[in-house]
Amino acid sequence: MIEAEVKGKLVASGDIYKGTHSGWYSVSDEAFYSPSQITELDDGRVVATETGNEVFLEEEENWKFRLTGYKDRLRNWLSKSECTCPNKLQG
Repeated sequence: MIEAEVKGKLVASGDIYKGTHSGWYSVSDEAFYSPSQITELDDGRVVATETGNEVFLEEEENWKFRLTGYKDRLRNWLSKSECTCPNKLQG
């Protein structure tokens, strides 16, 4: 019940919303790939360049999180020394 209540509040505030994602998807890799990450083979199959696994054009509906409202707070948190993150993200 708590999950539904939290989800309802996030939807009402606009922090999460339903949207679609489409692109080249590999079932084996469980990943979407951009057009620059795929290769069309001579036999017409399309594969992920990195793994060689076949990809298919897919579209799926997902819940998405709107990060824009949290941008300043996230940047502030990432700039603090107690933040554990990759060096390239530290401000």
